[in-house]
Amino acid sequence: IQEVEAKLINWCADSFSELGKCGDFGADKCRKYSEGKNKRRSKCTCTDFNGTFFCDCKLCL
Repeated sequence: IQEVEAKLINWCADSFSELGKCGDFGADKCRKYSEGKNKRRSKCTCTDFNGTFFCDCKLCL
């Protein structure tokens, strides 16, 4: 289950990184955390709003 969640977070962060929108911390920083760099897990949350996925990376600390 953890592996699936990690893939979902990666997909979410990457998809919004392409748009250049990832909370207040920037796409690059959120992508680094989603990839497990800096030995931290991504704190991005992926939500489904009427079929559209949004990635909120405001918790990437």
